[in-house]
Amino acid sequence: KGFALRPHGQAERPNPDDASHRTASSPGNKQSPGTKAAARPDDRLQELLVQALPNAAPETIETLAGTARLSAVGPGDVVFRQGETIPFTLVIRGYGAFRRTTTDGRQLVLSIASPGWLVGHPGIAGRAASQDLVAITQAKVARWSGTQVRALVLADPGLAVSVIDVMARFWGITIERLDGFIHQEARGRVLRVLATYAD
Repeated sequence: KGFALRPHGQAERPNPDDASHRTASSPGNKQSPGTKAAARPDDRLQELLVQALPNAAPETIETLAGTARLSAVGPGDVVFRQGETIPFTLVIRGYGAFRRTTTDGRQLVLSIASPGWLVGHPGIAGRAASQDLVAITQAKVARWSGTQVRALVLADPGLAVSVIDVMARFWGITIERLDGFIHQEARGRVLRVLATYAD
């Protein structure tokens, strides 16, 4: 059994009843006085931000945690779409696939995003996404606009360093994966030629 990716171009289905489909600082996230419960969603978000952006200033982490747009998505839902302005995105829970549609219509899954993955770096420069991010399980993500994060990067050199580190890791993984597809296609062409002239 595999997972089904929603066809390219179909948007996510936001769930208005899900308590996580709001900003992390919204009143609905506050506990009642005297109530002791498990860590709140924004606590988990702040923990993941610290792990993903270890050089960022504490006030930057607090700003990101307080202004995040949280969304719950289901299998096949598109978190962001190839060709559209890309938001700075953190996977809080669940898994997603980075899917690129080629000019000849092929869809390639380049890598899998897991909890703690921070993506969408081109959005800081106002660039469009070069691939889709599609949920393959029930998931929760946090998103910020590229312009918002750009202002924070300009004010916090530590955040800038962490973003560069994250970008380097992400694009290293993606390029290695693309190399695999290129070599796979080359092997396929060789096999087709050999099969044609086998006799």
